[in-house]
Amino acid sequence: MDDKQITELNLQEALQQSTVYTKLYDMLTKLTKHQQKLSAEIVALTEERENILQSLSDGLLVTDLQGTIKMFNRTAQNLFDKSFEDSEGMHLNTFLDLPILPDPISTKKLETISLQKPQEHKIITHNTEKILSLSVTLMTSEEQEPQGLIINIRDLTNIKKLEQEASRKNRLIAMGQIAMQVAHEIRNPLGSIKLLLSMMMQDVPDDSEHFEYLQHIQNATDSMNHIISNLLEYSRPKPVSVDIINITDLMLSFVEFIHFFVDQQGVALETDFLDKIIFIKGNQELLKQAFHNLCVNACQAMPNGGTLSLRTTVQKETDPLILERFTNTTHNKPCAPFTSVRLSFEDTGYGMTDEVREKLFDPFFTTREQGTGLGLSIVHKTVQSLQGTILVESEEEKGTCITLLFPITTNH
Repeated sequence: MDDKQITELNLQEALQQSTVYTKLYDMLTKLTKHQQKLSAEIVALTEERENILQSLSDGLLVTDLQGTIKMFNRTAQNLFDKSFEDSEGMHLNTFLDLPILPDPISTKKLETISLQKPQEHKIITHNTEKILSLSVTLMTSEEQEPQGLIINIRDLTNIKKLEQEASRKNRLIAMGQIAMQVAHEIRNPLGSIKLLLSMMMQDVPDDSEHFEYLQHIQNATDSMNHIISNLLEYSRPKPVSVDIINITDLMLSFVEFIHFFVDQQGVALETDFLDKIIFIKGNQELLKQAFHNLCVNACQAMPNGGTLSLRTTVQKETDPLILERFTNTTHNKPCAPFTSVRLSFEDTGYGMTDEVREKLFDPFFTTREQGTGLGLSIVHKTVQSLQGTILVESEEEKGTCITLLFPITTNH
């Protein structure tokens, strides 16, 4: 084979190798692009899974089989106000500050852990109490091998408050119906007693000892009649006339009326009213009576003196618990956010326990020996009849703030 033939053969081999290299390069390029596409899809799926976990309305924590935290979502972070960086590797019981998991966790306990019912616990974050439902589920592989624990956390705070509100409304309705029946039954014989008493007083000399005794009986029957009248006022449904009123002017005129009474009680009166006209739908006389009852109760909570603060604020109402109170029950239509005026009556008295606050507006409930327990019940009914609601904040030894909330009206 001469040199020319060898050269031609080498050229052919080189061309063949070049073709093979080109094909290999093309295949490698396609594989690289396919790998990049798969990697992008994996990243997208991972981000999608992460977004799903982070967007859940319930809190979600994942631990290993010993209860050591591996991850949790945004809701759990907000519920407990703890970052993942500070909590990774922490034991679940330490993170929650609750004895959720047994320590140590045996294989037998792992098998039954998913069969446990959800547990309700109270926690306090940012000085706010929350009620949480916690359930633990065993995470397994396709081969049913245990891999870790999933803890689902649901915030029941709003639900519990709505249940308490509904229970209180039902209790007030039932007590009102019973009270009205009892009041009618008492008023009839009381009328006979008053009639016979007046006849007896006509036959007894004014300066006799017996006449003095009859006067005591008359005062007692008048007191009973006053209580029954208040009770019927509370129990008997009646239409309320509603006008468009300037709440700022009403509060200013009420302060002129009440300041002398407050001074007599040794209580300082402070006001902070918005310097603008605010209109609501209401009844001036009923509102003044409600304001008066609130101020009287506030002063009675400060027997050694203190400060009674009256203020008005305007706020956009978006809290579901407040909107629920304004829901149209006839059409079951939820209330949209609205702008309200809040009338606050805050004292520096001895405050209330949770038990007292729960029963605050119940008829006949009172913490005072001489109280009838109807004043705040009538306030509650008045505010409801004017399409408003009442908020109560109180802490023992620090005082109480009762706020009347009414939607602002622009139709005037």
